[in-house]
Amino acid sequence: MRRSDTLVIFRKELSVLRRSKRTLMATLIIPLLLFPSTSAIVNYISHMQADTTAHAEVAVSSLDDAPDFVASALASTYDLKVMDEMSARDALVSGQLDVYISWIRGNRGTEEHVDVLYSSRSTQSSVVAHTIEQLASTQNDATLAQVSQVQAVPYVVVGVSDISDGSAETYLVLQSFASFALVMGCCMGASNIAGHLSAGEREKHTLDALVSTGVNVSSIVGGKLLTTFVLSVASGICALVSICVADALWLHVLDLSTLQIAFCAVGVLLAAAVFSPVQLLAGFCAKSYREAQTYSGVITVVSMLPMYWAMSTVAGREAIEVWAMPVVNLYCLLRSALASLALGSAQLTLVLSSTCLVVVACALATTAAIKRGLGS
Repeated sequence: MRRSDTLVIFRKELSVLRRSKRTLMATLIIPLLLFPSTSAIVNYISHMQADTTAHAEVAVSSLDDAPDFVASALASTYDLKVMDEMSARDALVSGQLDVYISWIRGNRGTEEHVDVLYSSRSTQSSVVAHTIEQLASTQNDATLAQVSQVQAVPYVVVGVSDISDGSAETYLVLQSFASFALVMGCCMGASNIAGHLSAGEREKHTLDALVSTGVNVSSIVGGKLLTTFVLSVASGICALVSICVADALWLHVLDLSTLQIAFCAVGVLLAAAVFSPVQLLAGFCAKSYREAQTYSGVITVVSMLPMYWAMSTVAGREAIEVWAMPVVNLYCLLRSALASLALGSAQLTLVLSSTCLVVVACALATTAAIKRGLGS
């Protein structure tokens, strides 16, 4: 692969795409609008949810020697009732109670082992229990938070603060959604471009004309891959800019620092490096531009599903196997950056090695697909 040929093809592809206003709008404008519009809805729902849970029925085992968060935050928010566990279970099943909390003091009063009971048949019950769980999970790295459906599961709560305004859950939701928006921004940017550079050129027979000039196939792949990567990065950066602007102007939840934004930009580069060769390979495997768009849609959906699963985990507590999964590890990387969590060397190694593996494998497969197409 000759660098000069690769750069010539890169400039040629950019000049062609610059004249396609629809492609540029889908690549740059949509990511700018995606997060602000949806985050406003998420923020509104979270505050509505907080207003609803303020009227929840909460019972405790005792008000004597209560943990700090029961004596202060919960007591000021809810009209706490005192019940024994057996009566509370019956009330939960019948829907007369939303959450039941009991506790056992730790050694020398330094920890509270708290049991939370709720009923999954009640949305309000699930929301209140989930809010307590998420809040406890964000307090300290040593915190282990779990709740169960009509079955007590002990967990340790350290320094829990007020949950009445729903700000903790709003922060976690927007944090997860911002990470998701950054990854999908890169995916959308690559999918919008790759179809034009592969199956689109094959339909117009411009690819055959390009090969007939004597340019090496590897240089063609390199130029198209570089073009897809640059525009995918541009799409991801647009998503990052929209997140920063939305949080600074009206959300005021994430409060991103310069270092966090820099780490997010690195995550965008890695996400673009993964999606660009994958989408380009799908385009060259397709027989038409319409088929390439179908393949891109499938790749987007397949990429979204494991990220939905990863949203159910707490940032910084993912299993090490998750960091070896492409796309999912990028989502976890971005979420950790937004949460200001430090990553270990093993996690970073898995992210970089999986990214390099995807890039090399797809680049070789794309070269083989072009040569096979020319041979036929």
